[in-house]
Amino acid sequence: MLQLRYEALRRRFPNTLIALRVPIDADILTMVQAGTRIFHRTADYHGRVGGRFMREAIRDLHERLVAAGVREEITLRGRSFGCRR
Repeated sequence: MLQLRYEALRRRFPNTLIALRVPIDADILTMVQAGTRIFHRTADYHGRVGGRFMREAIRDLHERLVAAGVREEITLRGRSFGCRR
């Protein structure tokens, strides 16, 4: 379903950068294979997700993307709900 929405947005706004906002522990490799290149990763108010700190989850994600050979193609943004501007 998410892939269909993403593809519809790409068709409607072909010259626009589209970022998907998903939890930091979501598996994004299938979304990368579908063409998504920008991800806004989220965590809870305390910077935690799945019992771990966001920093650890980002490191794990980075290593999985490197192992899959796609890290250089992906932009990751991250923010916990506790961070203030």
